[in-house]
Amino acid sequence: MTPGIRSKLVIALILILLIPAVAAGGGFAISMYRLQNSAGNEQLDQMQQINQIVVHEVINGYQYIGNQDRFFTHLKPLLEKYHLELQIESLTGKTFFDSTLFNTQELPESDFIWNRFGGQASRSSIPIVIDNKVVANAVLNSYDPALTGFFTRVYSSMLMSLLLGVLTLMSLVVIFTLYVSKSVLKPLQELNNTAENIAEGNLDHEIKYRAGDELGRFSRTFDQMRLKLKESLHKQQEIETARKEMLVSISHDLRTPIASIKGYVEGLQDGVAVDAAMTNRYLTVIKDKTERLDRLIDDLFRFSRLDLGQVDMHLQQTNSLELLESAFSGYELELGAGRFIVDRPLPSATVKLDRYKIEQVIDNLIQNARRHAGDSSIIGAGAFVQDDRLTVAVRDNGPGIAEHDLPRLFDRFYRGEKSRSRDYGGTGLGLAICKHIVTAHGGDIWVESIRGRGSTFYFSLPLDGNLY
Repeated sequence: MTPGIRSKLVIALILILLIPAVAAGGGFAISMYRLQNSAGNEQLDQMQQINQIVVHEVINGYQYIGNQDRFFTHLKPLLEKYHLELQIESLTGKTFFDSTLFNTQELPESDFIWNRFGGQASRSSIPIVIDNKVVANAVLNSYDPALTGFFTRVYSSMLMSLLLGVLTLMSLVVIFTLYVSKSVLKPLQELNNTAENIAEGNLDHEIKYRAGDELGRFSRTFDQMRLKLKESLHKQQEIETARKEMLVSISHDLRTPIASIKGYVEGLQDGVAVDAAMTNRYLTVIKDKTERLDRLIDDLFRFSRLDLGQVDMHLQQTNSLELLESAFSGYELELGAGRFIVDRPLPSATVKLDRYKIEQVIDNLIQNARRHAGDSSIIGAGAFVQDDRLTVAVRDNGPGIAEHDLPRLFDRFYRGEKSRSRDYGGTGLGLAICKHIVTAHGGDIWVESIRGRGSTFYFSLPLDGNLY
């Protein structure tokens, strides 16, 4: 699992604090190891011996401590021999003897870097014990190059180790800054650029950041939102285009029968129909055109109400066999057994539905097959029960449906084969109405079609009980 940004930041902070400390400590430890394995131990032993000699002389001459000149004269040869400075401090820390007040020896400055900066090359504090009692502390400062070289190297090692730690810290800070810039600031900038492009209407600007952290997941989600928004806008544009085309088609569908009705009415008014038979033909055409207008207006009205959710469903338990026999038998009589074929036996199951509206769906699918499959086509109908659902099928052996029309065949305002639909009086709303009705029943509707080999429309409804 890829660690998140918070985990990465915590790990980076721990590394920033830990690695410089380890680098500095490791460097100092290595330096001390090398020093201790050189002449360092011998120099320390030598310094301890010298300190013990000086302290021994301090104890021997401590009786002169009240006379500091005499006390200094007693110790001067030893202090000059080993390049030492001596302070005697009381147990309370008060200095009551300081050899530097008497010492006039010149120190070889070239060998004592630390003394120039106010430091001391070597400092030791040793208790003065007289009669088994600590009476004071002797503080010895050594400036002997032979003895202080070790401490100079120790101080140098400490300085180099500290410098190594600082350089490591600075390097980690630079690396961490580059990491934050790459893994946080860069994707945020990319997200900002994409948001600006979306605000300007450009939905083709893709986010390329695909890491597994929080920003990567957010970037993928944001890009999915962009794609869905693009798809939604594209679909909206298609719907708007289809709506405009439908309005043009409806205007044509309204104008054509109205023009026919107007023409035949004017013919009747002008006395063109000279006998009862011609008058009856004129009235028959007017009635047919009026019914066509009525169907068109009824489709528009029903779809509008369904789309707004203003239609109540009167659901009742219904036997599927009775419903299907009633819906199919009329077409068997109208079209003939050779042209309308029912696959029997039909299933008998309990379905809770609005009978009038489901009959409307079946009628719409059969009429749709009649219009688009052609006069010589054969229409089949049947049903089956599977997975606790009743599925009804209406098929034809017509020319089939173009593949690019299949995904949107049930969309509102969409008309496939627009010129042919207009010829047959279709409004492009029938299948959309069917989808609304079936969906309101908790069902599904779909189509399968092969170009040149016909189409089959299916819709399924949930069962409300066992088979009869």
